Amino acid sequence: MDCNPEQIFAYLDTIYSAPNNQLRVEAYERIEAFLQQLQSVQQLASVLSACQSDVQRNFGLHCLQCFLRNIWNRTTLEDKHQFKTMVFSLVANPDWTKHESLCKVIVELVKREWPQHWPAFVPEMQELSKQNVALVLSVFLRLSEDVFEFQNVPQQRRKDIMAGLNENVDAIFGIVYNCLVTNVQAYVAMAGQGCADPAAAGATLRLCKLALATLTAFMEWVKTDYLMQEDALLIRMLVQLLPLPHVCYDSSEAVLLFFEQKVKTLESNTYVELVTNTNILQAVAGCLAQLQKQDTVSNFEDNFSQRLCQIVCCIGQHLISKLITNSNIVPAIFDPIMELLVYLINYPSKPIVFNALKLLLSVVKNEHVLSLVEPSLPALLDGCRLAQLRNGLPSETGHACSGYSQVQFDSDDDYALFFATLRSEACLALQAITQAWPVAVATHLLETLSKDTAALSNQDPAAPLAARSPIVVHWDGLANHCEAVLARLPTCLDSGGVDPASSDRVRDGAKAATDALLNAAPVCQPQLRTCLLTALTAFLPFLASDRGLTLRAVQCVFNTLRDTPGSRNRAQREMRKHAVVCLLRLCKTWPDGVLPLLNEYCTEVTQLCQLDQLSVFESASLIESVVLLSNHLPELSSRRATIEGIMLTTMEQWLAPDLTGALSDPARFLRAIGLDRPTVDSVANFQAGRIQLHQCLMTIYNAVRSCSAPTDGHASPVAELAGRAWPNLLRFAHCLHCLHTPAMRALFHPDYSRVFDLDNCQKCQIMGIPYSRKRAEDGEAESAGKTPIQKMHTFLTEAHSTVLRAIAHTYKSVPDIVDDWQLAEHLASESDLPHLPDLLLTDVIRSLSSVAVRDRPAVTGELAGHFCRRLLDHTLARLNERWTAFAANSN
Repeated sequence: MDCNPEQIFAYLDTIYSAPNNQLRVEAYERIEAFLQQLQSVQQLASVLSACQSDVQRNFGLHCLQCFLRNIWNRTTLEDKHQFKTMVFSLVANPDWTKHESLCKVIVELVKREWPQHWPAFVPEMQELSKQNVALVLSVFLRLSEDVFEFQNVPQQRRKDIMAGLNENVDAIFGIVYNCLVTNVQAYVAMAGQGCADPAAAGATLRLCKLALATLTAFMEWVKTDYLMQEDALLIRMLVQLLPLPHVCYDSSEAVLLFFEQKVKTLESNTYVELVTNTNILQAVAGCLAQLQKQDTVSNFEDNFSQRLCQIVCCIGQHLISKLITNSNIVPAIFDPIMELLVYLINYPSKPIVFNALKLLLSVVKNEHVLSLVEPSLPALLDGCRLAQLRNGLPSETGHACSGYSQVQFDSDDDYALFFATLRSEACLALQAITQAWPVAVATHLLETLSKDTAALSNQDPAAPLAARSPIVVHWDGLANHCEAVLARLPTCLDSGGVDPASSDRVRDGAKAATDALLNAAPVCQPQLRTCLLTALTAFLPFLASDRGLTLRAVQCVFNTLRDTPGSRNRAQREMRKHAVVCLLRLCKTWPDGVLPLLNEYCTEVTQLCQLDQLSVFESASLIESVVLLSNHLPELSSRRATIEGIMLTTMEQWLAPDLTGALSDPARFLRAIGLDRPTVDSVANFQAGRIQLHQCLMTIYNAVRSCSAPTDGHASPVAELAGRAWPNLLRFAHCLHCLHTPAMRALFHPDYSRVFDLDNCQKCQIMGIPYSRKRAEDGEAESAGKTPIQKMHTFLTEAHSTVLRAIAHTYKSVPDIVDDWQLAEHLASESDLPHLPDLLLTDVIRSLSSVAVRDRPAVTGELAGHFCRRLLDHTLARLNERWTAFAANSN
């Protein structure tokens, strides 16, 4: 095809203006054919010389790029030289330099020729920068992006170009530096006084932004000495740009990179002088204050505020690290850093608070600056407490966090994960502060708690509360604040570093706060009572010496479990769960107030369990609390009698002839739990039996797990009970495994034919049913909203996990009752294992094999070997099968 430039330009006009789509397609095909047949520099020269309009010039530059991509490697040296000369002749023409494609052409040329065949490239760019610095900066910026970020250059060429950039970074930095020196002051003056010439201001702004982007790209390569020359003039210019709206983000990125990468090698005094002379802390404080005055926060402004926070934290972290090595003088700049830290911890944006908490933790751990932190202690404690407020989710509106979190997180789950990390960081900071100033922190907490508890008297207990009502959000954060502070406080008070009088005042204040919580809890709504129970649990260490308060705490828990009969909403279920957790912690760690009244406590627990209004988790946990209390009894016979008494009803149900008979025959067990009946009939007539079976199982597991072994070598107090429960535990596990065999699945009612498909996460997603392996209390909490097949799946899955854990703990703590051959036949039967899903086989391996090998090394040979070998052989065979299938699919 032989087309002159006029014909090609006519085809271009057709593409942009032809009314007929067919004409545009034909014109496009002819232009593509022309580009493919470009073979000489002379053809390019004829096209470029004929260009008159911007569209034609843009096409001419496109022709240059096509020539570089397609023909360059076959071009002679003479033609390459002519090509370079032709390209640089365009640079002198303003009509061509306004096109970004000219920069692309030069970069593509550099990627092919420099440094081996074009050693004068950088000197030529230095000379060109005197006439067109914008083009030169664009070339270096685009070259750095292609080489460093996108890496769309062959590996060897990339190494060559990086070596060339490294050798010439001083010259490149000189171009950037001169551009900034020339334009920054001019733009600052224009922005401050108002420029009468918008075009001049726009051109200066574009040069500043381009120079900042290039500086950021090459920051890692530039020597610190160059950045610090002329009394750190460059850094001072960057700081001047921070308050200016159009360049603030670009300059903040350059400042952050400087403090992250370039100040580690500076001497302490030099670093302090740098921060002081540049006034960067004052500039950041001014920018943050200006941002917080705005009613709404955009995505850009939120990112900018986070960047400013990162700058402050980076400056502070480097200062602390330098104080560790040179602690003779604490510089005056630490005061403004502390002011900014207090400001940032109380900032409304959670990501900013998260970064500030990290800096606070580093500050508190440095003993040289502790005295400077103490004046800001109340504000820091308030900030840590506010950081723990669960204000809302990104998908919601009307919450304080929503404006920030919507642009930071892809989903509510991402935000929830971040918030959990934020709370953890706040807890670490609070614990470190508590260790440094236990009395001051405790006093601040007790004052806050006293004021907020008194305000609860104005609450109407009958008034409904939303999950994120302001008062619920406030108390949720305050309860977590109590947990964080009180986790370390008792140890700090007992360590000897606190005078006895102050320690006694704190303990008396803690008891008074506990008394106020106990008075407020009965008249609060479930959401608030949940928070009060969490705070009460945190105060339990201070009740060890006060039997009256301890008994009141126990009675508060019992009343909580009695106050919500019948069906319960989510808030009530959460409240009851926190009450049980409080009771378990009390009985395990601080039982002295309850032990003298153990008989009355057991009677109360027995009566509660007979009310038929407790969930499986609640009933099993109440009995577990008695077992935990029995661990503190001095006599083994008393421990055994207490456990036998509280477990009497459970063992009668577990050893009942009907249940033993059902567990002895998998087919009979299948009928007993309703798998052979329609879902409606199964739920109506068999759900109660399944709940009772699961409750017995959970209670036995909790008792065996929580009973501590005697230190004198005697048998465990729970040994006899475990020995009687052991046969049915094995039978139960065997029945659950047999349900997966084809013979048993053939007996399922069609309604339950896919009940085990929920064990497969992928199938679960296809069916639209959320998959999770939940704890017992979580599973029960959601059972009201589940379909019958989901309820059956929950029962089978949780029962399998619980019975394996019960067998494992019995296997570990009561070795005399274990028969390995019997264990192998029930849990590793050669007829059952091939049909057991991967998920359940994993449970078997995790729950039992590690216990057999790690906790009972003396019996792993003859006794436990048969079970372990059979399980291991089958697992290896299954892994080999999976690997073979995977390899076949991969091929």
